[in-house]
Amino acid sequence: MKILLDGLDHDDPAIRYECLNALRRITDKDLGVDPAAWRKELDPQNAPRPAAATRPESLQSGKPL
Repeated sequence: MKILLDGLDHDDPAIRYECLNALRRITDKDLGVDPAAWRKELDPQNAPRPAAATRPESLQSGKPL
């Protein structure tokens, strides 16, 4: 996916076009021609991260349960 996402910014319009079509076929989505939209959807670094689990107060203070 990263290669295809990077290809959306390539200087050669034919490469941009083929990368866009490949992403559409692979994902069954059409997010338009804006590379930012595709990155937001597919780039793992942009994926939402789960919130940190809160530990019970007794564990935060180092006291045994």
